[in-house]
Amino acid sequence: MSISEVYSKVIVITNLFDDKSVRSFSTWCGMSKLDFFSAEIQRKYQRNELQKKTNYRLLWVLKKVHRVVGYVRKSPGKENKSKRLQLLNLMVDRMVDESTVDMVFASYSSKAKEPIINRDKINGANVPRTSGNTQDMLQILSNTSKPVAIHF
Repeated sequence: MSISEVYSKVIVITNLFDDKSVRSFSTWCGMSKLDFFSAEIQRKYQRNELQKKTNYRLLWVLKKVHRVVGYVRKSPGKENKSKRLQLLNLMVDRMVDESTVDMVFASYSSKAKEPIINRDKINGANVPRTSGNTQDMLQILSNTSKPVAIHF
């Protein structure tokens, strides 16, 4: 995976690099001593009309170092239980399809202004195909030793 491809994935997830170029992102990664940069560089021809050479690194290095956790939430509403679960399942599908999350957690019913630490304390309903609710996510986060990125 080239640094340009990594950059294009990162700018979708965070706004920290919105005003930065690929070159400044690459410099930041090097200065931060990310393990991604310790992977062996392979020089390959890119298959396009330009046939230009590109440096690639193996992506598995990123996966070993960081954990990406997805989180979806449904606001309180008048939907019945099956409709609410259907909507949450659609959110989970999008989260899994559009990002490289290791696991997804879901809040069955919580307000956006509610502090995350208080969500799902009373109604801890689990959404199918997730790793648990908000309280389960907080438990995982408190016990992990790897850096974690939460994708909302």
